[in-house]
Amino acid sequence: MSISRRKSKVTVSDFSPGYAASLRCGEIHRLFPDVLAGREFRKLVRAIVAAKKSRRPVILMIGGHVVKTGVSPLLIQLIDRGVVTAVAANGAAAIHDVEIAMWGRTSEDVQEGLARGVFGMTSETSSFVNAAVNEGFARKEGMGAALGRALASARAPHSDKSLIASCRSNRIPFTVHVAIGTDVTHQHPEASGQR
Repeated sequence: MSISRRKSKVTVSDFSPGYAASLRCGEIHRLFPDVLAGREFRKLVRAIVAAKKSRRPVILMIGGHVVKTGVSPLLIQLIDRGVVTAVAANGAAAIHDVEIAMWGRTSEDVQEGLARGVFGMTSETSSFVNAAVNEGFARKEGMGAALGRALASARAPHSDKSLIASCRSNRIPFTVHVAIGTDVTHQHPEASGQR
């Protein structure tokens, strides 16, 4: 099945535009109320600002929902400004990021796909990810570096919305942490358990 025919719940048009240019780095918390999760987020922002001022690393550890809910542009600003020093992601986050970077859409409807027997069978995603991983293995690169190289080589049309591409252009690590068999790209013939 082609990604152009697959129903996707998220497109780049759904992403956050980023925060106002008038806000200085570390002031994003002003966009959130000082209640419940907003209060916790404000604490997180203060901790990140303190780490940056102390020249300590700021490492994002993310899952797929961070990418597919459109938060990437905000995080890319933090990467571009040198606040974030590394990103560690699971396989779902990398897959969503690749789909956004390459095709501007991600997040298939799981329930519908399972009912039709096509969940996770998107050919372009699997081909791209598995080819990058296989080539990266030959270069002794990790999955994040391999995907970054592949997105750059493909001149991904939406790379400005890609955390992987941003990390590559800013020369900071984007690492991917997967278990064999846990991601949709593992059920395709191009996948290699060796790599």
